[in-house]
Amino acid sequence: MLGTQLEVATNRLPLDGSQVYVTLRSHFTGIGLKVTEVGPFTTHNDPDFAAELVAPASGSIFDSNEVTFTWTDAESSNYFLQVGSAPRTNDYAFKSLFNGETEYTFNQLPIDGSTLYVTLRTIKYGVYQYRDYEFTAHNAVD
Repeated sequence: MLGTQLEVATNRLPLDGSQVYVTLRSHFTGIGLKVTEVGPFTTHNDPDFAAELVAPASGSIFDSNEVTFTWTDAESSNYFLQVGSAPRTNDYAFKSLFNGETEYTFNQLPIDGSTLYVTLRTIKYGVYQYRDYEFTAHNAVD
């Protein structure tokens, strides 16, 4: 079909300001293969865009089962906050935040003095970046 436009998107480009090239391979019946290369293009340079947890301080001991987490604004509209019993798990709590919020409160966290692993994920340019933190749950037995 002459004049047909195709579009391909990818979220696998580097975020380091490096140069990339695009190769288009077209096969035409009766004519053969045509290869077109264009570029270079410079990729976006933002290698470390992940939001960082501001409060509570990493390593702290929670004083109840209700904890408010606050993080820096990474100019992303998508954050994911998860709390688990092992790194990067969410068996205790998970929240997707899609409106650029930079604070969320969980109110049903464990109260057994266990180690809690918190992951704050930031998505930007179609790429996830993670920040991992460790805390100690409130111990209601003491």
